[in-house]
Amino acid sequence: NTNVQALSSLCVATAGESWTAKSNWMTGTDPCTQGWYGITCNSGEITKLQLNGNNLLGTVATQVGLLTHLTRYFAVHQNTLSGSLPTQIGLFSALTGNLQVHQQSLTGAVPTELGQLSAMMFSLTLNQNSFTGALPTEFGRLSNTQSSVTLHQNSLAEAIPTELGLLASVTNGLRLATNLFTGNLPSEMGEMAAMLIKLDVADNSLSGTLPTEMGKLTALTAGLTFNDNSFTGALPTELGNLGDRFTGCTSSDSCGTYYGFSMQDNSFSSTIPTQFGRLTVLSSYFGLADNDICGDIPPEV
Repeated sequence: NTNVQALSSLCVATAGESWTAKSNWMTGTDPCTQGWYGITCNSGEITKLQLNGNNLLGTVATQVGLLTHLTRYFAVHQNTLSGSLPTQIGLFSALTGNLQVHQQSLTGAVPTELGQLSAMMFSLTLNQNSFTGALPTEFGRLSNTQSSVTLHQNSLAEAIPTELGLLASVTNGLRLATNLFTGNLPSEMGEMAAMLIKLDVADNSLSGTLPTEMGKLTALTAGLTFNDNSFTGALPTELGNLGDRFTGCTSSDSCGTYYGFSMQDNSFSSTIPTQFGRLTVLSSYFGLADNDICGDIPPEV
């Protein structure tokens, strides 16, 4: 029974005897009919594994790749898992829901095999771990993902792949902050026009000019965070486009808000574009401090 083999291996590798909840685990030979905690089935196949916040301590067993009928969840976040994320995760090719492994102590490279999860439509959360190395270009295959991709607070390095611009269906945010990314911000990320919540690349080592294509992200409501990098050059006037959907609004109550715009602690130069005055409903912050900006603040702003 591959289901039992996969779950038994996971239990042993994560100190199952110490789990907070473990009802019916390792009793009998059918996790589906015997109601193992955190397991949901359909027609005798495991479709959901949800063991988040359950005091799992250890490593993710490679045998979890045997759970090839997972469609809804693989959720083991907010535990104390360490070691690498096994490449066998890429065998979850039927997964349309969420893959959540955030807030752990996972290390090593992000598996390129995650790019095989092209059916996934909701969230991929790898944030708040200790992943290192480059972000795989294969992430561009996750073009059906509609909620969020979160990779913040790791130690990922090198350039941000241009292929991330293919994640055109992501609505709830792409978060890459607090890593070690270098090089330019890919202009292709301006093609993520469905994004409603946030594009966050703060606290990296990104450099060069900010792509004018960022002005295409006109659906955003929670803002852009580019602070604490090494961006140079002029502030793109096109960023004023981000306020266009509020044209004609008289109050944030009637037409929504745009939470914030954070570009401080870079090396932007020249003057503040008058077009920034179109960002009329910022509700929290407008950060341009600690740059090399000159001239007066335009009255439009």
